[in-house]
Amino acid sequence: MAKHYLFFLIAVFSFLGCLSSETPKTETLPTQTPIVSKKSLSEIDLTTIKHIEPKGRVQDGRLEGENFVKLTIAEDLIANGKDSIPFLIRKLDDETEMKRGTVDFWYEVYVGDIVLIILMDLFTKSDGKTSTIPGFAWDEFLERGNNKDSMGEEILRKYIKKYGRKNIKKRWQYVWDAQKENIFWNEKERCFDIKRVSA
Repeated sequence: MAKHYLFFLIAVFSFLGCLSSETPKTETLPTQTPIVSKKSLSEIDLTTIKHIEPKGRVQDGRLEGENFVKLTIAEDLIANGKDSIPFLIRKLDDETEMKRGTVDFWYEVYVGDIVLIILMDLFTKSDGKTSTIPGFAWDEFLERGNNKDSMGEEILRKYIKKYGRKNIKKRWQYVWDAQKENIFWNEKERCFDIKRVSA
């Protein structure tokens, strides 16, 4: 009888031990992804951009001394998703003059210029050259042709003189209207991309 009683007690204590070692249910729940604070598009002031690197993409940030710094405005635009695209397109013909030095080696800089750089970068793959929109890389879009000696600003000024800023805006608007449902953020390439729809 004592053996059965002892066996019963061991079984009870073992059972209680198993209960106490179970992980509480609250610890097994997935943790929530923290919400990234962002400015709404109406709060973004493109004239506050201090400096854009002449090489590389705006979404990649830049080196300041030994520190890697993200461009806050680029981060805010990305955080707003593809809604930032029509926001930028609306400003492509904005001729508000920016502070000289906003883009290295440029003599004049306007909001429309900055917007064009940002839009092109946001649709450029991580190799820094390939546009996710065929024909929309800087040299192709602005019809550089064989003119390899001219700087980026010269190419842009010649294009604007020939066609006007409204033409740039019209071309981007056409892409947005035609592809807005297919545009998505490609996290691997850190750029906007277009889903290829099979015929």
